Amino acid sequence: MPIQSDKYSVLYKIKLNFIVNNEVLEMSSSDIVSIAYICNYDTMTHPIIRVRIYTDLSNIQRLCDDPDNIYVKLSFDGNMYKVNDTSQSMVPVYRATSISFQLKGYIENKNIPSSKYDQYKDGVLQIDQLTSGNKFPFEVYCYNASIINKTKSTVPAIYKNMSVLTAMEQMLSYLSLNELPAKITNPDNQTKYNQILIPNLDFMDALTFMDRYYGIYKKGTQIFFDLDALYIVPSDVDKVSLYQTKFTEPILISSAKSNTDLVGYAKENDTYKIAVMDNNVSVLTETDIEKVINGSFVSDLDFKSGKVSSAELDKKLQNTNKIITPHVLHPYQNDYVSDMYASMINERITRVDLSTSGVDVFSLKINTHYNLIFQTPIRGFDIDRKYRASYATHVFSNMDSDLFQATSTFKLCSN
Repeated sequence: MPIQSDKYSVLYKIKLNFIVNNEVLEMSSSDIVSIAYICNYDTMTHPIIRVRIYTDLSNIQRLCDDPDNIYVKLSFDGNMYKVNDTSQSMVPVYRATSISFQLKGYIENKNIPSSKYDQYKDGVLQIDQLTSGNKFPFEVYCYNASIINKTKSTVPAIYKNMSVLTAMEQMLSYLSLNELPAKITNPDNQTKYNQILIPNLDFMDALTFMDRYYGIYKKGTQIFFDLDALYIVPSDVDKVSLYQTKFTEPILISSAKSNTDLVGYAKENDTYKIAVMDNNVSVLTETDIEKVINGSFVSDLDFKSGKVSSAELDKKLQNTNKIITPHVLHPYQNDYVSDMYASMINERITRVDLSTSGVDVFSLKINTHYNLIFQTPIRGFDIDRKYRASYATHVFSNMDSDLFQATSTFKLCSN
């Protein structure tokens, strides 16, 4: 199905302020070089916000005078625009997802103005001393210090007559994580246990322990403290997660050169879908021998279809001379072990990297599922399925007129 020629892109107005001991330093849009919003869903539980600016030396010096008491206040006000190439005009279509937040700022040592590297500008040694009339590069990382500190606290070890959902809610209540609402999809495991025993662990390790020894979702659990909420959701791409604004996010992949290149959306059947050129899509497929080597729990592999099934390791293959010590608290009670390992294997079989720009960044969450739609049927053979993002990064840069556009890169996998 061809992608229409109309181009649609989400652009943002961004306000950036630094707060140093209640003193507010307002940054102009022209001072903002880029803002990166990095979500590594599989290996991290918090997003990384990186702010790069060019500003007066006086502002940089003020930030470095008290680096332990810096807060970064950011607001993103977004709209989707219809881009007209002939008239070079942009017509607003509808409001995009907007967001504002305030986070702790962290400055790396290389940014301190007293560094010897401040003698150089664009690699050229400066003879005159630095003056406030010049602008200089600066980089700040942002994080939610309150949430991180609270999740380092040890949670209670015993939960009586509870399900895993109630136990998670009790943990959250104990930590008083009131800054972020908790959005928890109902677990597949509905068993009510006489007691759930957890060793001396902090919140994140306790949830990991519970997922491993009791099982929360059939194909595994994802936990992410995003800017707007705490998400505890299943990794299963076929399961509809609670609080999803959309069941799936379609991505149209065009094989023909058109003016939709690197523009966020195309309109099709009165709906807006992310549009990506096929040269911005890379499909990585695991080889057959890698499927066998990577799958310690593989019991059946269909080389024709690429489907993998798995089962618990045959006890006959275990080393009978090895002394196995049972867990000190209780026996293993997870019924989803085979499904979780099969899911991990399937996620290594087909992975997709793609990049685009102008998308509605803050509508895409950890529980957003993506459906690839290829214009060329052969190119999309056996990979036009549902995916989840294991990694997503969005870099906002100034597009003139004080409007910013995000260039986005995704790593997708299917299970």
